Amino acid sequence: MSARTLSKTSLLVLLGPPGSGKSTLVTSILDATPGLGHFAVRRQFVEEKSKQTDLWLAAAESQEKGQWLPDEVVIEAFSRRLDAQLPGGMLIEGLPANAEQARLMIEVVAGRGRQVDRVLYLDAPDEVCMARMRKRSVCVTCDGGISQAAVSEADPGRCARCGSALGRRRDDHDGPFAERLRLHRHHIRGILDELCHEVTVLDGTEDRGEIVRAAFRQLS
Repeated sequence: MSARTLSKTSLLVLLGPPGSGKSTLVTSILDATPGLGHFAVRRQFVEEKSKQTDLWLAAAESQEKGQWLPDEVVIEAFSRRLDAQLPGGMLIEGLPANAEQARLMIEVVAGRGRQVDRVLYLDAPDEVCMARMRKRSVCVTCDGGISQAAVSEADPGRCARCGSALGRRRDDHDGPFAERLRLHRHHIRGILDELCHEVTVLDGTEDRGEIVRAAFRQLS
């Protein structure tokens, strides 16, 4: 994909259930669009934790208990990231997670004289998402154990990038993951109603190449 396919000043929202393939699509979009910023709640708070920031301290108790982070803390983290990126654009992954976050996010964006340009929704059935979760291995060393790791061909139990032992995300087990799916399905209609934006739905069951091509056809 050409980096010219997508404007570096766009504000894009990518939503979808856990396990739908958002992180994989994000990688393709960012690789093709140097200079485009990126915000994802889980990744952001790994960074906040490493720096022991005020945002991490405000979120730590909820994070350690595996609870939903307070909306106001999430939105403050997004606001700071957006301010650091402006006047450039940003790919916003997995935010908002509920209608209140959607309302607050729109206020933040509008308050800076901007608007959300596109909303992509990467969908896949619950059973597909669950099956992917069961196969997912992550590397704590490379990215804080967030996304599917590159698996070493020589040693499938290790990361192909750094050689560290691979593991599972703490919430990548049937019970917690099923609850995450349930919450997403419960909240998504309210989220989309608050965003008041035309949504492009992508089929998350397609192979990676086709998903990427479909996304760029829409974004171009």
